Amino acid sequence: MVADHQWRGRGRQQRSFSAGAREAFICSTLHLAADAASAALLPLVAAVAMARALEGVGVAGVEIKWPNDLQIRGAKLGGILVEGGYSGSRYLASVGVGVNLIGVPPSVTDRELASVAAVSGSESEFSELRSRLLSGYLGSLDEAESKALLTPGVLLGEYRSLLSTTGREVVVEMGDGALAGMASGVDGQGRLIVDTATGRRVVASGDVIHLRGAGGEKEA
Repeated sequence: MVADHQWRGRGRQQRSFSAGAREAFICSTLHLAADAASAALLPLVAAVAMARALEGVGVAGVEIKWPNDLQIRGAKLGGILVEGGYSGSRYLASVGVGVNLIGVPPSVTDRELASVAAVSGSESEFSELRSRLLSGYLGSLDEAESKALLTPGVLLGEYRSLLSTTGREVVVEMGDGALAGMASGVDGQGRLIVDTATGRRVVASGDVIHLRGAGGEKEA
């Protein structure tokens, strides 16, 4: 499903967001997974697929900020949210993707944003640019999902190569608190590995803040 605009969007930690008419790429796909463990790789599948699709429309150097923020040189292009649950014996998951296509939300002032049109220099109108990105995304999504099923190590390798969080000092904000340390990568399920002052922690979900400088200033 694709939409021209969104006014009651929801992201991680129940955050709300909106996108003006004909400004953003807004897409949701439904996936049938064997179980919750298989569905755990869907965020990686979608992130890799959208990164490849963005490259296809002229956005070079796309990075992933764990878990699923799409960035270019530190500026946020978009994000991904995966939700799911059992329907009888089947596990159904919805993958929602939002990407700044033509413009950026004026209501967001706490971070740097970027759009596909501005980064790529494209002068294509909304419908054409969305159609090209959608075609590339769906094709890459099928390919990445096949890798997750048949060669998960290959998919993990692609995700890790795009991950900008590895090797960074981070603060991870979770529902029950926060932890700080060095992000050393992700495990086989895409969970973030953080080396803290008290030992190694593995984080399944949360919001990551990249730190920079000796004083640990927030970057994004």
